[in-house]
Amino acid sequence: MIGSDVLAESLDLDNVRAVINTDGAASARDMVANTQSSEALGEVVNRVEETGGESITVEPTVSPYSDHWRFLERNIPTVQLGSESDDRGRGWGHTEADTRDKVDPEHITAHARLTALMVLELTRTDPPRISDNQLCAELDEANLEPGMRATGIWPEVCE
Repeated sequence: MIGSDVLAESLDLDNVRAVINTDGAASARDMVANTQSSEALGEVVNRVEETGGESITVEPTVSPYSDHWRFLERNIPTVQLGSESDDRGRGWGHTEADTRDKVDPEHITAHARLTALMVLELTRTDPPRISDNQLCAELDEANLEPGMRATGIWPEVCE
């Protein structure tokens, strides 16, 4: 997540409408879109599901453990795309064995198409930013403070 840290710090975030994180997509056919408590992004995902002809499950809860986090903590609406799969903690993720041959090319194609449709839909939508108060409340409700403190990513605004 070092690269996303640097990117979030170096961009003029006033010019960033939303962030789409595709870490975890394409390991299975059915897409999951974690909209990080953004109702507007949930609506974007629903429109893409209708036009894209593929199933997308919307998961609205906040999840701080991926590349989108450094943007979300700066109030940018984010969606994390993944796959509906029982293959969690697959053992080879983020290792040298984490290679393209572990994913079906048809899943990559389907998820790339859906992601492109989300980008297109976001050119027509301006989702509201998440407030510090809302973010802190969502983190608290999900009981994420202990783990986030342990990993050093608990936001100062939530103190």
